[in-house]
Amino acid sequence: MSSEETIFLDAGQGAILGSSMVEAAKAGLDDMTSLKKQADSEAEALWSRVDFSMYSHLSPWEVQDIFASHGVTYETIVSDFHEYTQTKVEAMENLSTTFDTLKTKLDSAIEEKLALDNQLAGEFKTWYTGLSKKC
Repeated sequence: MSSEETIFLDAGQGAILGSSMVEAAKAGLDDMTSLKKQADSEAEALWSRVDFSMYSHLSPWEVQDIFASHGVTYETIVSDFHEYTQTKVEAMENLSTTFDTLKTKLDSAIEEKLALDNQLAGEFKTWYTGLSKKC
């Protein structure tokens, strides 16, 4: 295998690696976004099933107050959960963006190395041609 073939294979492998990283990160983000929507819906459904009027000796607002005094509110069950899942999706978005940036840098570095290789190959051919004419 010549050095030109080796560089070509390395460039090809680098491009495949970069594309694979970006695709995996985007697939992960899509999955996480879908899971967030599902989990948020389930949290809302859970809260909607709480029946504060089922107690015969207390009014619904009294039952709600008792639940709230123990930290069981719409905010803690649904809103805080929505915020939590949103921060996880945002973290995955940042990771996906990082992989995009890394791929761009990888592609750029590969192109620079290939351009340098072509330049050096041209210089070598010029030198070799000049050397051959002298002999």
